[in-house]
Amino acid sequence: MSTTRMIIDCDTGIDDALAILYALRAPDVVVEGITTVFGNIDVAQAADNTLRLLALAKPGYDIPVALGSCGCGR
Repeated sequence: MSTTRMIIDCDTGIDDALAILYALRAPDVVVEGITTVFGNIDVAQAADNTLRLLALAKPGYDIPVALGSCGCGR
């Protein structure tokens, strides 16, 4: 079985949290990193949600989380 490596770009609310969990539990997927963006919530809250989710999920390896676009046009 080949391994799929991915970077997830999200605004971590409920739907994205589920997608992250599915990816973390898939036996053939390695999440290389997660970027957060402005969407249903602001980018800082999305990053905080992502970090909390990873702490609860305990993926067994480090996954960097980076702030992406703030949606403010800068």
